[in-house]
This record gives sequence, C-alpha cells and structure tokens, in this order.
Amino acid sequence: MPDHDVIVVGAGNAALAAAVSAREQGAARVLVLEKAPEELRGGNTHYSSGLLRFAYAKPQDLLPIVPDAERQIPNFFRDVEAYSAEQFRADLMRVTEGRSDPELSEILIGRSYDTVSWMAAQGITMEPALSLSGVRVGDRIKWSPAPSSARATRASGSPGAGSRSPGSAASRSATAPAWRGSCKIGAAASPASACRTPRASPR
Repeated sequence: MPDHDVIVVGAGNAALAAAVSAREQGAARVLVLEKAPEELRGGNTHYSSGLLRFAYAKPQDLLPIVPDAERQIPNFFRDVEAYSAEQFRADLMRVTEGRSDPELSEILIGRSYDTVSWMAAQGITMEPALSLSGVRVGDRIKWSPAPSSARATRASGSPGAGSRSPGSAASRSATAPAWRGSCKIGAAASPASACRTPRASPR
C-alpha cells in the first residue's frame, strides 16, 4: 500500500491514538485496518469498556480532563482523592505479583496523566465512573479510599490511548475492585479520577 505513510493494524484505543499521533507528527495519509465486525471493534478496549488508569497529584489536576464533574457530581473535587505515581506503582506491582517490567511500568505511570490529557484535547469527553468507585453517603459521594477501588469516567468522541492492563479500573475482581485514578474510553463523552469513555467505532 504505497499510497499511505503509516498503516495501523487494529482499531482499539491504542491503535487509534497511534493513528492520530502519526497525523500530528506530519504523516499525510494514515490508514487504520480493522477486521472485526463493527459491533466487536475496539480491540482490548471493547472488553475493558474504555477504562484508563492514571496518576495525578491533586484533585484539581482533573479539572482539564473532567471540566463538568462538579456540575454532574456536586463537591466532586472536595471528595475525590489524589492518586500518586507511588500508589499507581504499588498497585501495579501488587496485581502483577511483582512481575511488572520496571522500564515499561515507569513509562506507563510517568506518562499516564499526559496521555489522558492528550486524549481530552483530541475531543474525548471524560466522566467519573460513579457506578464503580463512588458510594453515596447522605448527600455526599464518597470515593473509595482504597487504591484499587475507584473508577474513572466516561469519554466520548475521538480515539484515545487506553487499554486494559493488569490492575486497571476495568479489571474488577473480589481482590482488586476498581481503581482510583482511572478513566474509561469509548464512543461518546466522559470525566475524572476514575474515568471512563464510551467505545469508539471507527469506520
């Protein structure tokens, strides 16, 4: 296919992010190939529901990613907690039983916030994953204090760089619920500390 500068195989969030990034870097013609039927498109993100996990230093760091969170969930920024790179690293090592590649995990953790911010800049809307990590107590939403029990929001719009990894907000189990500081990606819009985005179905 000599008429294309870059060919991306697959149409999950990581693949679509690669395609968008290639265009940003100057590739004039980018081709995305996907063999799955439309209802099954999305790569691993199809199964993880677009959840992403990312580290952030303070709740206010989520504002550019989920600007409508406070309107959707009153006092969101008061109640949500920070999710540090150290917590992310500890959680990753816990769920992988210490088998996470040190170099790759540092890239994942160190670039997680910038990646989610970049996705938001591409038009993906994020939203807090209330059903997974929030519990209503009186008139307040309490976000799980456990590092593994918060789920991010939902995003819609353009492709993102998300994928399910061991211990991500999407990998919910009896021993590892959802994660704080994660986001979900998909075909619609979303917000924050636990973030989720609707599935995208590129054509």
